[in-house]
Amino acid sequence: MAAKNNCKKARREKQRQNMSDSEEMCEDCNKEVSPDDKALVCSLCDNRFHIKCQRVSVADYDFLIKSDDGIQWFCKSCKGASQKVYKMLNLVHKRQDQLESEIKNLSKNVQDCNGNITDLKANLHSVVSGTVKDILDERHEESVRENNLIFVNLIDNGNTSNDKDTLKSILENILGLTDASGQVKITSITRLGKFANTSEKVRPLR
Repeated sequence: MAAKNNCKKARREKQRQNMSDSEEMCEDCNKEVSPDDKALVCSLCDNRFHIKCQRVSVADYDFLIKSDDGIQWFCKSCKGASQKVYKMLNLVHKRQDQLESEIKNLSKNVQDCNGNITDLKANLHSVVSGTVKDILDERHEESVRENNLIFVNLIDNGNTSNDKDTLKSILENILGLTDASGQVKITSITRLGKFANTSEKVRPLR
């Protein structure tokens, strides 16, 4: 215990001797810091200050002088700057955490997209085949409808044989729609709607 106290006294005397040899000035009052003055050295700017200029109590001064090198003391100017730096570092750390979270979410979204692309590639053939078939069927239906003729107000007695003869006569004799052999080719005929045995309602003929 005595050896430890002697080491602390020696360190304190050495600090005072160094201050005396270098004739350091107090940064606050611009007066010389003598060996008998109670003064502290800022751990950041390395300048010396009278404790009364920095409003450091004697008890705090004694504690700092007797403490090991792990405890640091900052003057008022450096303390304000260090607090700003500390706040800035906290903001940087928070932003870093946010970026890491965003990157993690982005990575998950990319993995989901890759999975969707894989599924799309697997189903692409069937999807394209079905779409092409639908298009071809629609085009075929359109080409069939291009040759359709609809007639209205033709006598409707419910007999499609009579309808065919009537329609053939109209196409040949009135419209002149014949092929090279002078014939009319009728693929099919249909009455649109349900037959009603009345003269008021006549179904269109296609």
